[in-house]
Amino acid sequence: MTTTQTRGASAVLVDAAREWRSSLTGLISALLVFESITGFAIYLLPFSEFNQFGVILHTLIGILMLLPVVWFMVRHWLVRGKGNLSHYQLLGYVSLAFLAVCTVSGLVLTWQGIVGPRINYNWDVIHLLTGIGLVLFLVIHLATVIVRKVNTDSSPGSLLHARRRFYLYSTLGSGVLLAVCGLWATLYQEPPAISGFSDDYNWRFGEDRPFAPSLARLDNSAWHDAFQQQVLKVIGNEKQAAYFAALE
Repeated sequence: MTTTQTRGASAVLVDAAREWRSSLTGLISALLVFESITGFAIYLLPFSEFNQFGVILHTLIGILMLLPVVWFMVRHWLVRGKGNLSHYQLLGYVSLAFLAVCTVSGLVLTWQGIVGPRINYNWDVIHLLTGIGLVLFLVIHLATVIVRKVNTDSSPGSLLHARRRFYLYSTLGSGVLLAVCGLWATLYQEPPAISGFSDDYNWRFGEDRPFAPSLARLDNSAWHDAFQQQVLKVIGNEKQAAYFAALE
């Protein structure tokens, strides 16, 4: 299955079915879908374990996919960048520009998250906006390529089968990664909150000042007020003054 691209008077044949059927094409699509979903989830979904683990996988996969993405883009440009400039190519170039800026801003945010006290808000906005632009123009680019009429030298069924393979790779690949993220979040267990002290704890400043010389205090607000009311009822009005003086 081939499509025809022209450069002046010459014609260049491209095996369209082979491009859609390529495992590399399906892999890159699956990774981009996963990165898009986890990236937008950070802004659209409430704070949760899924989003926390999503950020980790989003960052790791974003770094690991750099070489495959560069390899695919160079290969795709060598195959599809021939012939006269068309709106298909123009959409592809715009998508590539958004991808480049989104990747650079993502690397900057990763570096700031590792070595800095916080990420920069401007870089965060750039990463978000370029991610939105990438998804928008890439979807339009693929849609125009899919619906266009092409010159073929064999049955269009092979091209349709190749595209279905691409859809399957994209859906299953991104679905597996999302399932890993969801499973990770489901299996995560919060560490137990320990409110007691060990038997060999050093009570150097007294049992009523466990954190001294620090000024930190235990938060007993959940039961302190109710307990104090019960004490006041027991001691009576005549001893309440002495009770509060002792607390002070």
